[in-house]
Amino acid sequence: MINIAVLAVALIISSVAAYYSVMGLTTIFAAAFWPVVVMGSSIEAAKVVGTSWLYKHWNTSPKLIKYYLISAIIVLSLITSLGTFGFLSKAHTDLATTAGTTTIQIQTINQQIDIEKQRLQVLLDQAKKYEGPVRRFERDIQLTQDKIVKLTNEKLPLLQEENKINAEIGPLKYVAELVYGKTDEQTLGSAVRFVIIMIVLVFDPLALALLLAANHGFGLRTTKEEHWTTKIEQLKDKRKRGIIEISENSVHKMK
Repeated sequence: MINIAVLAVALIISSVAAYYSVMGLTTIFAAAFWPVVVMGSSIEAAKVVGTSWLYKHWNTSPKLIKYYLISAIIVLSLITSLGTFGFLSKAHTDLATTAGTTTIQIQTINQQIDIEKQRLQVLLDQAKKYEGPVRRFERDIQLTQDKIVKLTNEKLPLLQEENKINAEIGPLKYVAELVYGKTDEQTLGSAVRFVIIMIVLVFDPLALALLLAANHGFGLRTTKEEHWTTKIEQLKDKRKRGIIEISENSVHKMK
């Protein structure tokens, strides 16, 4: 049962790794999406099948085939790892791009609000200094105040988006603080690469290791079954010989 569980987990991890890898490769070669999907899927299938075949035929396969398959599996693992790295990097880059765009929009609106506030202050100062009726300034003051309110309302959704992004980046800041002791933009990028490399180093190799473990477990099970089958056949054979010997002795005594 444990061998089936190990094989199932190995196939699940391989499938997830294949998805990340293929999607990552399509980001690197975005102009040929479907050809890259076909190529990446073929690479993943070849890697899994090649690993299983190599394990089962390790002692009987020719050295040329054996060493070539070992080299090919290593290279394929590097390719798929690069695909996974590209996929996860793009996910972070998209988030960083969204954060950057939101920040620029907020800064632009803040600048517009500052300009309108300065204009409003000028109008108020002029209204105070004007000796005649201030009604001529009321319309401009009201329009300026309305524009400030409108810009502030436009900024609210952006602030909410910025808070959401900061919440998503929050765990990464803890990693940067833990590894580098600070959380500036440079250390955040380094922390992202650190986490992605840790995932890449474990993700794909773990799937292959579990696949080898499952093959090894099924091989041991087959060996044990063959051993006990042989034992049972030997016992049956001994029993038959014993019965024959008893029968021969009985006939001999009767004579």
